[in-house]
Amino acid sequence: MASLPVALFFALAMAPQGGCGSTPAVPEARAQVQAQATPAQPPAVPVDSDIDSVLACVDAAAAKITLVSAHFVATRTDALTEESERRTGTFVVEGQGPQRRVAILVRDFIDGTGRLEHENRHFVYAEGWLTEFVPVERRATARQLALPDEDYDPLRAGEGPIPLPVGQRRADLEKGFSCELSAWPDTAVAGSFKPDGLVVAALAPRAGTRAARELTRVLVAWDPVTWQPSAICADAPDGSRTVVVLKALVVNEAVPEAARALLSAPTLPEGEWSIDRRPKEPG
Repeated sequence: MASLPVALFFALAMAPQGGCGSTPAVPEARAQVQAQATPAQPPAVPVDSDIDSVLACVDAAAAKITLVSAHFVATRTDALTEESERRTGTFVVEGQGPQRRVAILVRDFIDGTGRLEHENRHFVYAEGWLTEFVPVERRATARQLALPDEDYDPLRAGEGPIPLPVGQRRADLEKGFSCELSAWPDTAVAGSFKPDGLVVAALAPRAGTRAARELTRVLVAWDPVTWQPSAICADAPDGSRTVVVLKALVVNEAVPEAARALLSAPTLPEGEWSIDRRPKEPG
């Protein structure tokens, strides 16, 4: 999973709809706002906002989610070379806890020179197995992360191999991270997203968690009407930064069939793929 931008998985966590008296979003309108690329300014946080009320809204909204999908643009900037690479694609998450299914399709990759590659790398997690399909190499690798009797959630806050609180309730979020209101950074890569009118929270991984080994801080920009995320900015211990901007985020019944289909493994021609299965050792 190291080949995927780690902040992308954080985006999955913050995909609520409604809650705290909010009204449903219009996906097309939200996508237009999210797609804007203008210099950033600190978000307009209501004067009576505090982190407790923000997390309460996120928690209430997250409880209603059964299915979420979005398109993403993830940009990672290396701290040493200051070169950036970008990935675009789609993610889908269904269910919560150990029954969760996750799919990520990374369509395009643009390296620091501007060279474009159509990756089409397809990741699927279901029933304890994480499988990566790489069509261009005609190979698939399946890793068993949990045995059938394990109470296992790969996205559990601060603990799973995807060390971010995807779909977790407030209690799980605060168990893995300390949270406070913040402002969006105005550096070049993060500044390409405009957070006006959004609520930004800074999440710091707690010591001893898996997230603490991979992240120093994550910023999440929430829409205070729908409590859907618009962008995520994650800083790594080596100083690199990943910014993920979400577009066309939809939940539950609004998730299109094409996105739902990503939760299933693609059909592989018999005998033409190299398939490597790696079961987990008991104990």
